[in-house]
Amino acid sequence: MPNARARLLLALLAAFPTSAVLLSHPAPATVDAATKKATPTPKKTATHKKKHKKATPTPTPKPKHKKAKPKPSATPRPTATPKPTTGPTLASGDFAGPQVTTRWGPVTVTITVQNHKITDVHVAATPETARSRVINDRAIPVLVQETLQAQSAQIDLVAGATQLSQGFVRSLQGAIQKASS
Repeated sequence: MPNARARLLLALLAAFPTSAVLLSHPAPATVDAATKKATPTPKKTATHKKKHKKATPTPTPKPKHKKAKPKPSATPRPTATPKPTTGPTLASGDFAGPQVTTRWGPVTVTITVQNHKITDVHVAATPETARSRVINDRAIPVLVQETLQAQSAQIDLVAGATQLSQGFVRSLQGAIQKASS
């Protein structure tokens, strides 16, 4: 592990040369036994440092063609107002979608349409477990509200009630399809 630490330290020193100045310590003196004189220990230098060549900037090429400037028009042109997108025209009445079997029980959606708008949504779901009943009690009102706001089957699914939500949407699509024919 000491080699890894030494390599890391050398890499840091190579990356941040100013820190090398801050971290440098005076070299310890060694005593020459024959002459009894203190001689400084030579500093070790990193031999693995690469010399980086300075990059010479390349000139940005100038465009060969001049950009065409837009010509001002004498009179401004009116823009068309976009029409709101609406779904298919729905006939008035009650329309039941197909019964969709999900992992946790069947789901059937019935819509009431008046004046080409969905005014009520009724869901017949028969959950198979107590937990499914709890999930349905929480998710169905959200799905109904989403449907009334969107006036279509393009609604968000309810988190934690994916199976019910997917069955609801498929049955709702069938009911809307019946109402639009």
